[in-house]
Amino acid sequence: MQLFTSEDLKKLERALERKIEEVEFWRQYALKKKGRSALEELKEELERLRAFIGSPEAEAFLRKLNDGTFTFVPGEVFFVVNPYFGKARLTYRFPKEAYESRWAARLTADKIRAFLKEQGAHLLQPPRPKVVRELISKLRSLKNEAVLLRGDFKDYTLNVPREALYEQLNSLGLEEVLVRLVRNFLEAGNEVSVKLTRYPVVEFFSKFDEFAQDAVFRAELNAQGVIPGSPLSNVLGQTFLIPFDERMRALAGEEGFYARFLDDFILIVPAERADEAEREVKRLVRKLYRGHPLVERGEEEKLFRLEQKGKLPRPFEFLGYAFKPGGKVSVRYKTLKKFALKYLYEYRFRGPYEPEAFGRYLFAKSAYLHRWCYSFVEVNDKKLLDELTVKFVLPELYDALYAFFKRLEPDARRRKELTRSVFKRLKPYFKLTVIHRLLRKHCRSLSCEEELRRLVLRVREAVEEVFKELKAEHAS
Repeated sequence: MQLFTSEDLKKLERALERKIEEVEFWRQYALKKKGRSALEELKEELERLRAFIGSPEAEAFLRKLNDGTFTFVPGEVFFVVNPYFGKARLTYRFPKEAYESRWAARLTADKIRAFLKEQGAHLLQPPRPKVVRELISKLRSLKNEAVLLRGDFKDYTLNVPREALYEQLNSLGLEEVLVRLVRNFLEAGNEVSVKLTRYPVVEFFSKFDEFAQDAVFRAELNAQGVIPGSPLSNVLGQTFLIPFDERMRALAGEEGFYARFLDDFILIVPAERADEAEREVKRLVRKLYRGHPLVERGEEEKLFRLEQKGKLPRPFEFLGYAFKPGGKVSVRYKTLKKFALKYLYEYRFRGPYEPEAFGRYLFAKSAYLHRWCYSFVEVNDKKLLDELTVKFVLPELYDALYAFFKRLEPDARRRKELTRSVFKRLKPYFKLTVIHRLLRKHCRSLSCEEELRRLVLRVREAVEEVFKELKAEHAS
C-alpha cells in the first residue's frame, strides 16, 4: 500500500482553495499590501498544482515520496523583525519556484499529524481557545493550595538535537519512509550552509565557547536544530516535545493542570509536590537535550528556564492573557501595546478622498477590532475594554471622520454636523465592549469563524449604507 497517492495532491489543492477563500474574505478589510501579494502567490501556487496533478511529473514525485528518496531543495534563511517588539527571529522558506519541495514538506507534515492523531489526540498541539478555557476552568475549581510553574524553551526548534529527534520519531512508530523524508528535509539544509560547506566553519567556531550556545548560527550552518518557518519544521518541533508533555500531564494529575503552546508552558501542581515537579522538569530537559553541548557542560538553563514559581492565586501571563487573583482575566501589557500600535499606525486612511474608499477604510478598522476581540473572547475585564474604546478607538474614529469631512465639506458648521451624525451611527460597530459581548453570546463553541464573518459582514452593510447616503447627498 502506497503512503502517498494522488488523493493527497487533491487534498492539498482543496487546502489551498480554502486558504485563498480565507485571505480573499479578510483582504476586503485588510489595508496592508502584504495581504495582496500573499494572495497572488497563493493563486499562482494553486494554478501550478492544478497543472501538476495527473501529469507524469506528479507520478514521479509521488514515487519518490513513497520511496523516501525525494530530494528537497535547500531553503532560504532570513531574519524577520517584529515591528511592535523590536525582536528579530530566524525563519525558513523554500525558493519561490521550488513548488515540489514545498508540497513535499506539507504532505509529509500532514502524514505525521495524521499519524499522531491516530495515536491519540493528546499528542497534538491543542487549539489556543481550548487551552485558555480549560485553564480558566481549572483556576476556578482549585480548592487546595497549588503552585504555578511557568517556563519556556529558548530558541525552541533551533536547539533540537537531530539524532534525538530521529530517535523520538522512531520510538513513536512513525513510518520509516516519513523518517527518511524528515532526514532529507533537514540534511538539504539552506543556501547559507551550502555555500559554507567548502570552508571549515564548524571546526573553526567550535573552538569558541559561544558556539555551543549559539543555536541560530549552528542551524544556519546546518549542524543542528530545525529552522522554523516550514510546515514540516513546526510539526517536528511539536513532536520532539511529546515526551515532555506526557510527563508534565502525569505530574499535574487530576488536581493540577498542564498546557504548552509552542515554546511556552505552565504547570500547576499541589503545593506539596512543587519541589518534586521542579526537579522533574529540569531532569527531563537534560534527558531530552542529551548530547547538546550546553547540557554536557551543565548549562541547560541556557536552553530552558523556569520563569515563575509561586503559590496561587497570583498574577501570571499566558497566551497573551493576563490572569489575576479573583478570577479577573485581562490582556497582557505587550499585547495591548501591539494592539494600539497596529490600530493607530497600520490602519490609516490613504485615500482617495471619496465616500466609498473611506467606507472601506472604516469597516477595515472595525473588522480588525472584531478579530482582535475574537482572539480574546475569554476576557472578563470590562473596564479594560471600556478604556481602550474611550481612549483610543472612539477618539480616532471621530478624528478620522472629521478629517475626511474637512476635505468633503467646506462649511465648518455642516462639517461638524456630518461628523457627529455619522459618528453616532457607526459608534456601536467600534465599541469593544459591544463587539466582545456579541462574540461571547454567539461563540459558545471553540471555533465560530462563521459567526465572526457574519458580524463583520453586518458592519460592512451598515457602513456602506451610511456612505451611500452621503455619496447621494454630496452628488445632489
